[in-house]
Amino acid sequence: MQYGSAKKILSAAMEGEITFVAQALARRSGLAGEVATDELLSGSERRVMTLLRVAGVRRELAARLLAGIGDLLGIADPGRAIATFDGMSTDEVDGARSWLAADAGYRAAVARLEQH
Repeated sequence: MQYGSAKKILSAAMEGEITFVAQALARRSGLAGEVATDELLSGSERRVMTLLRVAGVRRELAARLLAGIGDLLGIADPGRAIATFDGMSTDEVDGARSWLAADAGYRAAVARLEQH
């Protein structure tokens, strides 16, 4: 079984091993572990669902994660979250992947510019 297999990710999530889940999603998506952890623990439905889509998580696993640990991730409405997951286009996922893979310093600079 692979490090990032759905069964291992779900099992780890149900055991509360959120760090393992984040690292597995990072590996599946090609993102840095810190980036995946930040997205997973952001408390933002959109950011969490985007991470799952970028990592190539299937809808069934996404729904099971929401049912099992959605509250731990700050997601109060799993139905709305899965609708967000379903509604993301391939272009949105590809754009998010590019953004999340960009250098952290660059992303921070853009965020600062957006604040002004």
